[in-house]
Amino acid sequence: MGVTISQSFTNLIPKSLILAMFIGLVGCQDKKTASTDAQPQTPLSKDQIPQSTILTIKGREIRTRLAISPEQTVRGLSGVKSEDFSSDESMFFYFPGESMRNFWMPDTHFNLDIIFVDSQLKILDIHRNLQHYPHKYNGSNYFQIPRSKKVVARFVIEMRADSPISKSLAIGDQFTWKGRPSLSQIESSIRR
Repeated sequence: MGVTISQSFTNLIPKSLILAMFIGLVGCQDKKTASTDAQPQTPLSKDQIPQSTILTIKGREIRTRLAISPEQTVRGLSGVKSEDFSSDESMFFYFPGESMRNFWMPDTHFNLDIIFVDSQLKILDIHRNLQHYPHKYNGSNYFQIPRSKKVVARFVIEMRADSPISKSLAIGDQFTWKGRPSLSQIESSIRR
């Protein structure tokens, strides 16, 4: 699953131009720093940023895939089969600033909980059990693809809707970034 674009634009602008506009908008967002670490660390080169890390919440570890680049953010969990994404796993969508977030579900194979968090990884809102849609976006099915509610957030975390961990989460709960590199180190690397 990835980020969706306003429906009014899709009728006026070719799909390739919409993608280019989206990538440009992500790069133009507010540059607030998400500081969840006590001290800054040495930035990595972009190719050194790992594909996964660990988040914790309520004493439980969550293996977390990272969607950091615009391409990873747009792709999200599209094409990932149910057996390849466990109930103790999540996907963390990195955005450079706080903005309105809205996700959609093309080419998804399991229902998701969409967890909207602030720069300190505190849960702002949760869209529960967003329905999967196993068909790819083809231009004519735009209005059939399920979409999340719209929430102003810094980051978004996706988990399987049938995850016991996700079911236990509530607005106001706090994630902790446990993995290395730290979130501030990733932030510094992306801004270079």
